[in-house]
This record gives sequence, structure tokens and C-alpha cells, in this order.
Amino acid sequence: MSTERVIVHRSIAQKFTALLRSHFEKIRAGDTDKGAKISSLASEAFAQGFEAYLKEAQKDGANFVLGDLKREGAVIQPHIVTGLKPHMRAWQRESFGPSMSIDLTGWHDL
Repeated sequence: MSTERVIVHRSIAQKFTALLRSHFEKIRAGDTDKGAKISSLASEAFAQGFEAYLKEAQKDGANFVLGDLKREGAVIQPHIVTGLKPHMRAWQRESFGPSMSIDLTGWHDL
């Protein structure tokens, strides 16, 4: 999950988001020896920082298409985030975790 942001034309945004969600719902984080596709984050402290990053984005008005901020130690499931705006820290910085944001507004709105 190295792609941080995807910019999608409004005409296909809903279909794209639904398709991406259907694929992400199949991705599980955890012990890769037990079939998980994504391992845990580097440490529990790192996972706490990622969780705080997502909570701040949500507080600033972002929405989760997928993900519920639940974590088990350093394991966090994938998140899809929409509604980020240029003034938000989550727009300006990399998450360093299993999340992807979708820009549904397009660059012309900047």
C-alpha cells in the first residue's frame, strides 16, 4: 500500500471508490505467516502515531470509506480516506501506514 493518494475524475469517482473498497476489504493485516497480506507496523508506538494521524484527519472533516481505527498492538487494517483538503495535515504529509486517500475534487479546485 505505497500509493498515498489517488486523484479520480468525478465522473468515475463513485465506481472507482467502490471497486477499490471491494479489493481493500480482502486485504488483512497481521501475521503474514498466517495468510495476512500486510504485516504489522514497525512498532506499537508507530501504530499509535498512525492512529493519531487518522483521528486528526477525521476530526478535520475527512471520511473513512473503509477502516474503523481499531488496532491490535501494531496491527492496523487498511483505510481508505476521502474528503481531505489542502489545509489538512493529512493532505500535506505521508501517513506511513496502510491507508490511501482518494481526491474526489480534482486539482482544478485547489
